[in-house]
Amino acid sequence: MCRKADRGFTLLELMLSLVIIGIMLGVGMAFYIPTSSAVGQAARSVARQLSSARVDAMLGRRKVCLEFEEGSLFRLDGPGARKLVCKLPAGIGLVIDGKPVMMSSKEQFVFGSLGYTAERLIYLHDGKESHTIYVPSIGAPTVRLGMNGLEELRKAVQ
Repeated sequence: MCRKADRGFTLLELMLSLVIIGIMLGVGMAFYIPTSSAVGQAARSVARQLSSARVDAMLGRRKVCLEFEEGSLFRLDGPGARKLVCKLPAGIGLVIDGKPVMMSSKEQFVFGSLGYTAERLIYLHDGKESHTIYVPSIGAPTVRLGMNGLEELRKAVQ
């Protein structure tokens, strides 16, 4: 015979399940956008690298740094240790936080030991099409078609 107290799940178990499902959906969204253009593929590739860096920072409990330079994304794993993780196709422009990234400039994304980073927007464009990558302070990066504003993306993600 079951007592009433022995049936069902606790509120804590239900909340934990919802958090885990939310994280899985957030990570999965970073990898999906219905397009096969060069800009779309580049945006998904950059989002994957950003997501991977965040996970490595969280699991390794160490700072992980990614750097955009001359149309390429590098991972910096210590002094002098630099690895190319993604190269943008020719003709794709890059704008980070409203500033165009020129051939001679560098822009870094630093993920703290708990995966935390500053909230950022990345725009990739080729003249015909553009994609926005939203990198929240905590959570998985998301890719959207078009040039989206920060407030619009915050509402869409919540």
